[in-house]
Amino acid sequence: MIILIVADIPTAGEIAAYKPEDPYSPFHGELDEKYPIDKMLSPENMADVSDGAVSPMKWISIFNSSPARNGEAEMLIGQFVIAAARAGQWVDIPHKEDEALKTITLPNGDILDFSHVKLEFTRAGKILIDKGLAESTTDDDGKEWYAPTSTLLDFIAERLKLYGPDKDTGSKA
Repeated sequence: MIILIVADIPTAGEIAAYKPEDPYSPFHGELDEKYPIDKMLSPENMADVSDGAVSPMKWISIFNSSPARNGEAEMLIGQFVIAAARAGQWVDIPHKEDEALKTITLPNGDILDFSHVKLEFTRAGKILIDKGLAESTTDDDGKEWYAPTSTLLDFIAERLKLYGPDKDTGSKA
């Protein structure tokens, strides 16, 4: 499931292809100055987060009871952190389509079938926008993105300080 959640997030190389002077830029220099991602996460956490080693459930655990009050929105908040860790700065994340969960085989061989469950990322993105946690923007090719807001980064900074990936929140990363 981690691969499904992280797959849409641009890599550092893809992000580097954009230049701040381009008509569309995913960068947010003013947010980087106020909320430097490298000060919010240790170098070890930056590497773990960049590689997708933090599970979607861990992001829900870290961002639980967010102003969005929605698990899928809290996964999207985690995607903002992953993208920032990869880029070394705050960047936009792409709009995410709804997706069905898969079956999971447990270590003991039991199979859990979650294929009837759908993660409603479209609704979650709207919630983030409605709550002032993200803005919707469109790049030069017509692709839609979520842009982080200072309200979102205030929340992220508070939660990472208390419950970041290196903290024991009762959920396995």
